Amino acid sequence: MSSGIYRTLIPVDKNEQRALQQARYLATLPDAAMNVEATILHAILLGEEEPADTVAFDAVPTVVETADHLDAAGVPVACRQCTAKRPPR
Repeated sequence: MSSGIYRTLIPVDKNEQRALQQARYLATLPDAAMNVEATILHAILLGEEEPADTVAFDAVPTVVETADHLDAAGVPVACRQCTAKRPPR
């Protein structure tokens, strides 16, 4: 890996439009296929969805569409999940 690699985090939830917008932006960066690595972090809200360790990535449309878009652009993708509490309002 060269020192010119940008490692990016794409946090996603159920909002497919927002996730895909982030993926589109990353894919337009100069030489994205060679200079960008993306980690998609699927945030699962505690008590509102199944725990992160029971949900498969391919069952989450937001993760699938985002990963597919980046993969088609040649950007290396890793996927991670976490369970999170809703922030106080």
